[in-house]
Amino acid sequence: MSGRAGRRGIDDRGICILMVDEKLEPPTAKMMLKGSADSLNSAFHLSYNMLLNQMRCEDGDPENLLRNSFYQFQADRAIPDLEKQVKVLEEERDSMIIEEEDNLKNYYDLIQQYKSLKKDVCDIVFSPKYCLPFLQAGRIVCLQCTGINESSPSFSIEDKVTWGVIINFDRVKSFSEDDASRKPEDSNYTVDVLTRCVVSRDGIAKKNIKIVPLKESGEPLVVSVSISEITSLSSARLYLSKDLLPLEVRENTLKKVLEILSRNPTGLPLDPEGDMKIQSNSYKKAVRRIEALEHLFEKHEIANLPLSSKNSKYVTSDDVVELKGKVACEISSADELTLTELMFNGVLKDIKVEEMISLLSCFVWQEKLQDAAKPREELDLLFSQLQDTARRVAKLQLECKVQIDVENFVSSFRPDIMEAVYAWAKGSKFYEIMEITQVFEGSLIRAIRRLEEVLQQLIQAAKSIGETELEAKFEEAVSKIKRDIVFAASLYL
Repeated sequence: MSGRAGRRGIDDRGICILMVDEKLEPPTAKMMLKGSADSLNSAFHLSYNMLLNQMRCEDGDPENLLRNSFYQFQADRAIPDLEKQVKVLEEERDSMIIEEEDNLKNYYDLIQQYKSLKKDVCDIVFSPKYCLPFLQAGRIVCLQCTGINESSPSFSIEDKVTWGVIINFDRVKSFSEDDASRKPEDSNYTVDVLTRCVVSRDGIAKKNIKIVPLKESGEPLVVSVSISEITSLSSARLYLSKDLLPLEVRENTLKKVLEILSRNPTGLPLDPEGDMKIQSNSYKKAVRRIEALEHLFEKHEIANLPLSSKNSKYVTSDDVVELKGKVACEISSADELTLTELMFNGVLKDIKVEEMISLLSCFVWQEKLQDAAKPREELDLLFSQLQDTARRVAKLQLECKVQIDVENFVSSFRPDIMEAVYAWAKGSKFYEIMEITQVFEGSLIRAIRRLEEVLQQLIQAAKSIGETELEAKFEEAVSKIKRDIVFAASLYL
Protein backbone atom coordinates (compact mmCIF):
# COMPACT_ATOMS: atom_id res chain seq x y z
CA MET A 1 0.00 0.00 0.00
CA SER A 2 1.42 3.34 -0.96
CA GLY A 3 0.22 6.92 -1.37
CA ARG A 4 -0.96 9.80 0.77
CA ALA A 5 -4.24 10.74 2.30
CA GLY A 6 -3.98 14.34 1.25
CA ARG A 7 -2.54 17.39 2.90
CA ARG A 8 -4.45 18.69 5.89
CA GLY A 9 -6.26 21.94 5.09
CA ILE A 10 -5.27 21.83 1.40
CA ASP A 11 -6.50 18.63 -0.26
CA ASP A 12 -10.11 17.44 -0.11
CA ARG A 13 -9.12 13.85 -0.83
CA GLY A 14 -6.05 11.67 -1.17
CA ILE A 15 -5.01 8.79 -3.36
CA CYS A 16 -3.81 5.43 -2.13
CA ILE A 17 -2.65 2.60 -4.44
CA LEU A 18 -3.06 -0.94 -3.14
CA MET A 19 -0.99 -3.60 -4.95
CA VAL A 20 -1.78 -7.14 -3.87
CA ASP A 21 1.12 -9.51 -4.55
CA GLU A 22 -0.34 -12.53 -2.81
CA LYS A 23 -3.72 -14.18 -2.37
CA LEU A 24 -5.92 -12.75 0.42
CA GLU A 25 -9.03 -14.19 1.97
CA PRO A 26 -12.14 -12.00 1.45
CA PRO A 27 -12.62 -11.21 5.16
CA THR A 28 -8.97 -10.10 5.39
CA ALA A 29 -9.25 -7.86 2.32
CA LYS A 30 -12.55 -6.41 3.62
CA MET A 31 -10.94 -5.65 6.95
CA MET A 32 -8.02 -3.88 5.23
CA LEU A 33 -10.26 -1.73 3.05
CA LYS A 34 -13.29 -1.08 5.22
CA GLY A 35 -12.17 -1.98 8.71
CA SER A 36 -11.94 0.56 11.50
CA ALA A 37 -8.62 2.20 12.21
CA ASP A 38 -6.65 1.35 15.30
CA SER A 39 -7.66 3.50 18.25
CA LEU A 40 -5.26 6.32 18.95
CA ASN A 41 -4.87 7.04 22.66
CA SER A 42 -2.73 9.82 24.03
CA ALA A 43 0.28 8.76 26.06
CA PHE A 44 0.95 12.32 27.19
CA HIS A 45 2.38 12.55 30.71
CA LEU A 46 3.22 15.80 32.45
CA SER A 47 6.49 14.93 34.17
CA TYR A 48 8.17 16.87 36.95
CA ASN A 49 10.95 17.75 34.55
CA MET A 50 8.51 19.27 32.05
CA LEU A 51 6.67 21.07 34.84
CA LEU A 52 9.83 22.62 36.28
CA ASN A 53 11.06 23.71 32.83
CA GLN A 54 7.69 25.35 32.15
CA MET A 55 7.96 27.22 35.44
CA ARG A 56 11.45 28.43 34.57
CA CYS A 57 10.19 30.04 31.37
CA GLU A 58 8.70 33.48 31.65
CA ASP A 59 5.72 32.62 29.44
CA GLY A 60 5.42 29.05 30.64
CA ASP A 61 1.93 27.89 31.59
CA PRO A 62 1.73 24.19 32.56
CA GLU A 63 -2.04 24.32 33.00
CA ASN A 64 -2.49 25.70 29.49
CA LEU A 65 -0.17 23.01 28.15
CA LEU A 66 -2.25 20.30 29.74
CA ARG A 67 -5.53 21.96 28.78
CA ASN A 68 -4.61 22.03 25.05
CA SER A 69 -3.17 18.53 24.92
CA PHE A 70 -4.66 15.61 23.01
CA TYR A 71 -4.89 13.76 26.34
CA GLN A 72 -7.27 16.39 27.75
CA PHE A 73 -9.24 16.42 24.49
CA GLN A 74 -9.84 12.67 24.76
CA ALA A 75 -10.74 13.00 28.45
CA ASP A 76 -13.34 15.71 27.70
CA ARG A 77 -14.78 13.68 24.83
CA ALA A 78 -15.26 10.67 27.13
CA ILE A 79 -17.36 12.64 29.67
CA PRO A 80 -20.79 12.07 27.98
CA ASP A 81 -20.20 8.30 27.88
CA LEU A 82 -19.13 8.30 31.50
CA GLU A 83 -22.25 10.25 32.48
CA LYS A 84 -24.39 7.67 30.67
CA GLN A 85 -22.64 4.85 32.52
CA VAL A 86 -23.23 6.64 35.82
CA LYS A 87 -26.91 7.06 35.01
CA VAL A 88 -27.30 3.38 34.11
CA LEU A 89 -25.55 2.30 37.32
CA GLU A 90 -27.71 4.65 39.42
CA GLU A 91 -30.87 3.23 37.85
CA GLU A 92 -29.60 -0.29 38.54
CA ARG A 93 -28.86 0.66 42.15
CA ASP A 94 -32.28 2.27 42.66
CA SER A 95 -34.03 -0.78 41.20
CA MET A 96 -32.44 -3.11 43.77
CA ILE A 97 -34.71 -4.25 46.59
CA ILE A 98 -32.89 -5.15 49.78
CA GLU A 99 -34.89 -6.84 52.50
CA GLU A 100 -34.55 -5.22 55.92
CA GLU A 101 -32.44 -2.44 54.39
CA ASP A 102 -33.02 -0.04 57.28
CA ASN A 103 -32.07 -2.69 59.83
CA LEU A 104 -28.98 -3.63 57.83
CA LYS A 105 -27.90 0.01 57.63
CA ASN A 106 -28.49 0.46 61.35
CA TYR A 107 -26.50 -2.71 62.12
CA TYR A 108 -23.65 -1.64 59.82
CA ASP A 109 -23.51 1.81 61.43
CA LEU A 110 -23.29 0.14 64.85
CA ILE A 111 -20.40 -2.00 63.59
CA GLN A 112 -18.52 1.04 62.28
CA GLN A 113 -19.06 2.81 65.60
CA TYR A 114 -17.89 -0.30 67.46
CA LYS A 115 -14.70 -0.57 65.35
CA SER A 116 -13.98 3.13 65.83
CA LEU A 117 -14.27 2.75 69.61
CA LYS A 118 -12.07 -0.38 69.56
CA LYS A 119 -9.45 1.59 67.65
CA ASP A 120 -9.61 4.38 70.23
CA VAL A 121 -9.10 1.83 73.02
CA CYS A 122 -6.16 0.22 71.19
CA ASP A 123 -4.56 3.63 70.62
CA ILE A 124 -4.62 4.21 74.38
CA VAL A 125 -3.57 0.70 75.46
CA PHE A 126 -0.75 0.48 72.92
CA SER A 127 0.61 3.95 73.41
CA PRO A 128 4.32 3.67 74.36
CA LYS A 129 3.53 5.14 77.78
CA TYR A 130 1.64 1.99 78.79
CA CYS A 131 2.83 -0.87 76.58
CA LEU A 132 6.65 -0.43 76.49
CA PRO A 133 7.23 -2.21 79.85
CA PHE A 134 5.38 -5.26 78.49
CA LEU A 135 7.18 -5.66 75.15
CA GLN A 136 9.64 -8.19 76.55
CA ALA A 137 11.14 -10.91 74.38
CA GLY A 138 9.07 -14.09 74.49
CA ARG A 139 5.70 -12.46 75.18
CA ILE A 140 2.87 -13.82 73.06
CA VAL A 141 0.97 -11.17 71.11
CA CYS A 142 -2.12 -11.05 68.94
CA LEU A 143 -1.68 -9.06 65.73
CA GLN A 144 -3.60 -8.27 62.58
CA CYS A 145 -3.25 -10.38 59.46
CA THR A 146 -2.10 -8.48 56.39
CA GLY A 147 -3.83 -8.32 53.05
CA ILE A 148 -7.27 -7.42 54.47
CA ASN A 149 -9.25 -4.95 52.37
CA GLU A 150 -10.32 -2.26 54.87
CA SER A 151 -12.42 -0.39 52.29
CA SER A 152 -14.79 -3.31 51.65
CA PRO A 153 -17.88 -3.25 53.89
CA SER A 154 -17.95 -5.92 56.56
CA PHE A 155 -20.78 -7.06 58.84
CA SER A 156 -18.45 -8.70 61.32
CA ILE A 157 -17.18 -7.10 64.50
CA GLU A 158 -14.26 -9.53 64.63
CA ASP A 159 -11.04 -8.78 62.75
CA LYS A 160 -8.86 -11.46 61.19
CA VAL A 161 -5.96 -11.88 63.60
CA THR A 162 -3.09 -14.25 64.29
CA TRP A 163 -0.56 -14.83 67.04
CA GLY A 164 3.16 -14.45 67.37
CA VAL A 165 6.06 -14.04 69.80
CA ILE A 166 7.92 -10.79 70.49
CA ILE A 167 11.65 -11.00 69.70
CA ASN A 168 12.63 -7.37 70.16
CA PHE A 169 11.43 -3.81 69.71
CA ASP A 170 13.21 -0.75 68.32
CA ARG A 171 12.69 2.96 68.43
CA VAL A 172 12.04 4.55 65.05
CA LYS A 173 14.66 7.21 64.44
CA SER A 174 13.48 10.59 63.27
CA PHE A 175 15.62 12.79 61.05
CA SER A 176 13.53 15.92 61.53
CA GLU A 177 13.80 16.14 65.32
CA ASP A 178 16.41 15.75 67.97
CA ASP A 179 16.06 12.13 69.12
CA ALA A 180 18.17 12.73 72.21
CA SER A 181 15.71 15.27 73.68
CA ARG A 182 12.60 13.33 72.72
CA LYS A 183 10.85 11.43 75.52
CA PRO A 184 10.49 7.63 75.08
CA GLU A 185 6.68 7.78 75.40
CA ASP A 186 6.54 10.35 72.55
CA SER A 187 8.54 8.21 70.10
CA ASN A 188 7.39 5.64 67.57
CA TYR A 189 8.38 1.99 67.84
CA THR A 190 8.47 -1.13 65.70
CA VAL A 191 8.22 -4.64 67.17
CA ASP A 192 10.00 -7.72 65.77
CA VAL A 193 7.55 -10.62 65.95
CA LEU A 194 7.98 -14.28 65.05
CA THR A 195 4.82 -15.43 63.28
CA ARG A 196 3.54 -17.39 60.27
CA CYS A 197 4.05 -15.68 56.90
CA VAL A 198 3.58 -16.32 53.19
CA VAL A 199 6.34 -14.94 50.96
CA SER A 200 5.71 -14.07 47.31
CA ARG A 201 7.93 -12.39 44.76
CA ASP A 202 7.00 -9.73 42.19
CA GLY A 203 9.62 -9.54 39.51
CA ILE A 204 13.25 -10.21 40.28
CA ALA A 205 13.99 -8.44 43.55
CA LYS A 206 10.70 -7.30 45.07
CA LYS A 207 9.47 -9.58 47.89
CA ASN A 208 6.05 -9.42 49.53
CA ILE A 209 5.50 -10.83 53.02
CA LYS A 210 1.94 -11.55 54.15
CA ILE A 211 1.11 -12.39 57.78
CA VAL A 212 -1.37 -15.29 57.99
CA PRO A 213 -3.01 -17.33 60.80
CA LEU A 214 -0.72 -19.86 62.51
CA LYS A 215 -2.68 -22.88 61.26
CA GLU A 216 -2.41 -21.88 57.60
CA SER A 217 0.45 -22.91 55.37
CA GLY A 218 3.50 -20.67 55.41
CA GLU A 219 6.89 -20.34 56.98
CA PRO A 220 7.87 -18.95 60.40
CA LEU A 221 9.53 -15.57 59.93
CA VAL A 222 10.53 -12.63 62.10
CA VAL A 223 8.80 -9.52 60.75
CA SER A 224 8.81 -5.90 61.93
CA VAL A 225 5.36 -4.47 62.65
CA SER A 226 4.24 -1.18 64.11
CA ILE A 227 2.70 -1.15 67.58
CA SER A 228 -0.64 -0.16 66.04
CA GLU A 229 -0.84 -3.57 64.30
CA ILE A 230 -0.84 -5.39 67.66
CA THR A 231 -4.34 -5.99 69.03
CA SER A 232 -3.61 -7.77 72.32
CA LEU A 233 -0.76 -8.58 74.71
CA SER A 234 -0.82 -11.95 76.44
CA SER A 235 0.26 -12.53 80.01
CA ALA A 236 2.02 -15.72 78.79
CA ARG A 237 5.73 -15.66 77.88
CA LEU A 238 7.98 -18.25 76.26
CA TYR A 239 11.65 -18.96 76.81
CA LEU A 240 13.25 -18.25 73.45
CA SER A 241 16.24 -20.01 71.96
CA LYS A 242 19.33 -17.84 71.55
CA ASP A 243 19.58 -18.92 67.91
CA LEU A 244 16.39 -18.51 65.87
CA LEU A 245 18.04 -18.93 62.48
CA PRO A 246 17.30 -22.68 62.11
CA LEU A 247 13.86 -23.29 60.61
CA GLU A 248 13.16 -26.13 63.04
CA VAL A 249 13.66 -23.85 66.08
CA ARG A 250 11.19 -21.28 64.74
CA GLU A 251 8.64 -23.98 63.91
CA ASN A 252 8.90 -25.43 67.43
CA THR A 253 8.40 -21.95 68.93
CA LEU A 254 5.15 -21.44 67.00
CA LYS A 255 4.01 -24.95 68.01
CA LYS A 256 4.40 -23.91 71.65
CA VAL A 257 2.21 -20.88 70.95
CA LEU A 258 -0.47 -23.15 69.44
CA GLU A 259 -0.31 -25.41 72.49
CA ILE A 260 -0.94 -22.46 74.81
CA LEU A 261 -3.83 -21.27 72.62
CA SER A 262 -5.38 -24.75 72.58
CA ARG A 263 -5.55 -24.66 76.40
CA ASN A 264 -6.50 -20.95 76.55
CA PRO A 265 -8.32 -19.83 73.36
CA THR A 266 -8.44 -16.19 74.54
CA GLY A 267 -4.65 -16.08 74.80
CA LEU A 268 -4.65 -14.95 78.46
CA PRO A 269 -4.74 -11.23 77.61
CA LEU A 270 -3.33 -8.65 80.00
CA ASP A 271 -5.93 -6.61 81.86
CA PRO A 272 -5.41 -2.97 80.79
CA GLU A 273 -6.65 -1.62 84.14
CA GLY A 274 -5.33 -4.30 86.50
CA ASP A 275 -2.05 -5.29 84.84
CA MET A 276 -1.15 -2.25 82.74
CA LYS A 277 -2.52 0.31 85.26
CA ILE A 278 -4.46 2.33 82.68
CA GLN A 279 -6.76 4.71 84.56
CA SER A 280 -7.51 7.40 81.96
CA ASN A 281 -11.09 8.65 81.76
CA SER A 282 -11.11 8.45 77.96
CA TYR A 283 -10.26 4.74 78.15
CA LYS A 284 -12.99 3.99 80.71
CA LYS A 285 -15.55 5.97 78.72
CA ALA A 286 -14.71 4.11 75.48
CA VAL A 287 -14.87 0.72 77.25
CA ARG A 288 -18.32 1.51 78.67
CA ARG A 289 -19.59 2.47 75.23
CA ILE A 290 -18.14 -0.73 73.72
CA GLU A 291 -19.92 -2.83 76.36
CA ALA A 292 -23.19 -1.04 75.62
CA LEU A 293 -22.76 -1.62 71.87
CA GLU A 294 -21.98 -5.31 72.42
CA HIS A 295 -25.25 -5.58 74.33
CA LEU A 296 -27.03 -3.94 71.39
CA PHE A 297 -25.46 -6.44 68.98
CA GLU A 298 -26.83 -9.33 71.02
CA LYS A 299 -30.36 -7.94 70.81
CA HIS A 300 -30.24 -6.63 67.23
CA GLU A 301 -32.61 -8.06 64.62
CA ILE A 302 -29.83 -8.85 62.16
CA ALA A 303 -27.76 -10.73 64.73
CA ASN A 304 -30.77 -12.68 66.00
CA LEU A 305 -33.91 -14.17 64.54
CA PRO A 306 -36.52 -11.49 63.89
CA LEU A 307 -39.48 -11.17 66.21
CA SER A 308 -42.15 -13.47 64.86
CA SER A 309 -45.57 -14.67 65.86
CA LYS A 310 -43.98 -17.96 66.96
CA ASN A 311 -41.32 -16.68 69.35
CA SER A 312 -43.34 -13.73 70.62
CA LYS A 313 -46.65 -15.46 71.37
CA TYR A 314 -48.56 -14.30 74.36
CA VAL A 315 -51.16 -17.08 74.06
CA THR A 316 -51.03 -20.61 72.72
CA SER A 317 -53.02 -21.88 69.76
CA ASP A 318 -55.60 -23.06 72.29
CA ASP A 319 -55.97 -19.51 73.68
CA VAL A 320 -54.10 -20.34 76.87
CA VAL A 321 -52.19 -17.35 78.27
CA GLU A 322 -48.44 -17.98 78.27
CA LEU A 323 -45.67 -16.44 80.36
CA LYS A 324 -45.42 -13.25 78.31
CA GLY A 325 -49.16 -12.91 78.36
CA LYS A 326 -49.20 -13.09 82.16
CA VAL A 327 -46.74 -10.17 82.32
CA ALA A 328 -48.69 -8.12 79.78
CA CYS A 329 -51.91 -8.71 81.77
CA GLU A 330 -50.44 -6.84 84.75
CA ILE A 331 -49.39 -3.73 82.78
CA SER A 332 -52.04 -1.12 82.01
CA SER A 333 -50.31 2.24 82.52
CA ALA A 334 -47.78 1.86 79.69
CA ASP A 335 -47.44 0.03 76.38
CA GLU A 336 -47.65 -3.54 77.60
CA LEU A 337 -46.15 -5.27 74.53
CA THR A 338 -43.00 -3.13 74.28
CA LEU A 339 -42.45 -3.22 78.03
CA THR A 340 -42.92 -7.00 78.12
CA GLU A 341 -40.42 -7.49 75.28
CA LEU A 342 -37.84 -5.34 77.08
CA MET A 343 -38.40 -7.40 80.20
CA PHE A 344 -38.02 -10.77 78.42
CA ASN A 345 -35.02 -9.61 76.39
CA GLY A 346 -33.12 -9.06 79.63
CA VAL A 347 -32.72 -5.31 79.13
CA LEU A 348 -34.25 -4.34 82.48
CA LYS A 349 -32.23 -6.99 84.31
CA ASP A 350 -28.82 -6.05 82.87
CA ILE A 351 -28.82 -2.32 83.68
CA LYS A 352 -28.55 -0.34 86.89
CA VAL A 353 -31.67 0.61 88.84
CA GLU A 354 -31.25 4.33 88.11
CA GLU A 355 -30.82 3.64 84.37
CA MET A 356 -33.89 1.39 84.40
CA ILE A 357 -35.98 4.14 86.04
CA SER A 358 -34.72 6.64 83.48
CA LEU A 359 -35.60 4.27 80.59
CA LEU A 360 -39.11 3.62 81.95
CA SER A 361 -39.75 7.39 82.02
CA CYS A 362 -40.01 7.22 78.20
CA PHE A 363 -43.22 5.17 78.63
CA VAL A 364 -45.02 7.79 80.73
CA TRP A 365 -43.86 11.07 79.15
CA GLN A 366 -46.16 12.17 76.32
CA GLU A 367 -45.52 15.90 75.95
CA LYS A 368 -43.34 17.22 73.13
CA LEU A 369 -40.58 19.64 74.07
CA GLN A 370 -38.89 21.98 71.65
CA ASP A 371 -35.06 21.76 71.62
CA ALA A 372 -34.97 19.18 74.39
CA ALA A 373 -31.45 18.29 75.51
CA LYS A 374 -30.12 14.90 74.41
CA PRO A 375 -29.47 12.46 77.30
CA ARG A 376 -25.97 11.24 78.13
CA GLU A 377 -24.42 8.47 76.05
CA GLU A 378 -25.34 5.55 78.33
CA LEU A 379 -28.98 6.65 78.48
CA ASP A 380 -29.05 7.44 74.77
CA LEU A 381 -27.89 3.90 73.94
CA LEU A 382 -30.67 2.50 76.12
CA PHE A 383 -33.21 4.73 74.39
CA SER A 384 -31.97 3.46 71.00
CA GLN A 385 -32.57 -0.07 72.23
CA LEU A 386 -36.09 0.89 73.32
CA GLN A 387 -36.77 2.37 69.87
CA ASP A 388 -35.55 -0.82 68.15
CA THR A 389 -37.81 -2.94 70.34
CA ALA A 390 -40.79 -0.64 69.75
CA ARG A 391 -40.18 -0.77 65.99
CA ARG A 392 -40.14 -4.58 66.01
CA VAL A 393 -43.38 -4.69 68.02
CA ALA A 394 -45.05 -2.21 65.65
CA LYS A 395 -43.95 -4.13 62.54
CA LEU A 396 -45.24 -7.36 64.03
CA GLN A 397 -48.63 -5.73 64.62
CA LEU A 398 -48.58 -4.45 61.05
CA GLU A 399 -47.93 -7.99 59.78
CA CYS A 400 -50.94 -9.12 61.78
CA LYS A 401 -53.10 -6.56 59.89
CA VAL A 402 -53.33 -4.14 62.82
CA GLN A 403 -53.64 -0.56 61.57
CA ILE A 404 -50.60 1.18 63.02
CA ASP A 405 -48.12 3.82 61.86
CA VAL A 406 -44.74 2.32 62.75
CA GLU A 407 -42.77 5.56 62.93
CA ASN A 408 -45.45 7.41 64.89
CA PHE A 409 -45.54 4.54 67.36
CA VAL A 410 -41.75 4.62 67.77
CA SER A 411 -41.69 8.40 68.17
CA SER A 412 -44.33 8.19 70.94
CA PHE A 413 -41.50 7.12 73.29
CA ARG A 414 -39.69 10.33 74.16
CA PRO A 415 -36.39 10.77 76.08
CA ASP A 416 -37.04 14.36 77.17
CA ILE A 417 -37.06 13.72 80.95
CA MET A 418 -34.58 10.84 81.10
CA GLU A 419 -31.82 13.02 82.59
CA ALA A 420 -34.13 14.62 85.16
CA VAL A 421 -35.58 11.28 86.29
CA TYR A 422 -32.08 9.75 86.41
CA ALA A 423 -30.94 12.57 88.69
CA TRP A 424 -34.06 12.14 90.89
CA ALA A 425 -33.35 8.41 91.21
CA LYS A 426 -29.77 9.22 92.21
CA GLY A 427 -31.09 11.29 95.13
CA SER A 428 -30.99 14.86 93.78
CA LYS A 429 -33.27 17.53 95.26
CA PHE A 430 -36.35 18.63 93.34
CA TYR A 431 -35.00 22.14 92.71
CA GLU A 432 -31.80 20.60 91.35
CA ILE A 433 -33.56 18.47 88.75
CA MET A 434 -35.69 21.45 87.70
CA GLU A 435 -32.46 23.23 86.72
CA ILE A 436 -31.55 20.52 84.18
CA THR A 437 -34.93 20.35 82.42
CA GLN A 438 -37.30 22.87 80.88
CA VAL A 439 -40.57 21.08 81.76
CA PHE A 440 -43.08 22.51 84.19
CA GLU A 441 -42.97 21.35 87.81
CA GLY A 442 -46.51 19.94 87.67
CA SER A 443 -45.80 17.98 84.47
CA LEU A 444 -42.66 16.42 85.93
CA ILE A 445 -44.40 15.49 89.20
CA ARG A 446 -47.27 13.92 87.27
CA ALA A 447 -44.80 11.89 85.14
CA ILE A 448 -42.88 10.60 88.18
CA ARG A 449 -46.14 9.61 89.87
CA ARG A 450 -47.21 7.70 86.73
CA LEU A 451 -43.77 6.10 86.67
CA GLU A 452 -44.30 4.83 90.23
CA GLU A 453 -47.62 3.37 89.11
CA VAL A 454 -45.90 1.52 86.23
CA LEU A 455 -43.27 0.17 88.62
CA GLN A 456 -45.97 -1.15 90.96
CA GLN A 457 -47.52 -3.00 88.02
CA LEU A 458 -44.12 -4.41 87.06
CA ILE A 459 -43.68 -5.68 90.62
CA GLN A 460 -46.92 -7.62 90.28
CA ALA A 461 -45.88 -8.85 86.81
CA ALA A 462 -42.52 -10.11 88.09
CA LYS A 463 -44.26 -11.79 91.05
CA SER A 464 -46.74 -13.55 88.72
CA ILE A 465 -43.95 -15.32 86.83
CA GLY A 466 -41.69 -15.97 89.82
CA GLU A 467 -38.95 -13.47 88.92
CA THR A 468 -37.88 -12.62 92.45
CA GLU A 469 -34.71 -10.81 91.32
CA LEU A 470 -36.63 -8.44 89.06
CA GLU A 471 -39.32 -8.01 91.70
CA ALA A 472 -36.70 -6.85 94.21
CA LYS A 473 -35.18 -4.54 91.59
CA PHE A 474 -38.55 -2.90 90.86
CA GLU A 475 -39.21 -2.47 94.59
CA GLU A 476 -35.84 -0.79 95.00
CA ALA A 477 -36.73 1.51 92.09
CA VAL A 478 -39.97 2.52 93.83
CA SER A 479 -38.09 3.34 97.03
CA LYS A 480 -35.68 5.56 95.08
CA ILE A 481 -38.33 7.76 93.45
CA LYS A 482 -41.14 7.76 96.02
CA ARG A 483 -39.97 10.55 98.31
CA ASP A 484 -40.07 14.26 99.19
CA ILE A 485 -42.37 16.82 97.60
CA VAL A 486 -43.21 14.71 94.54
CA PHE A 487 -45.29 12.33 96.64
CA ALA A 488 -46.43 14.77 99.33
CA ALA A 489 -50.15 14.52 100.06
CA SER A 490 -50.43 18.32 100.03
CA LEU A 491 -48.09 21.17 99.10
CA TYR A 492 -49.13 22.93 102.32
CA LEU A 493 -47.84 20.15 104.56
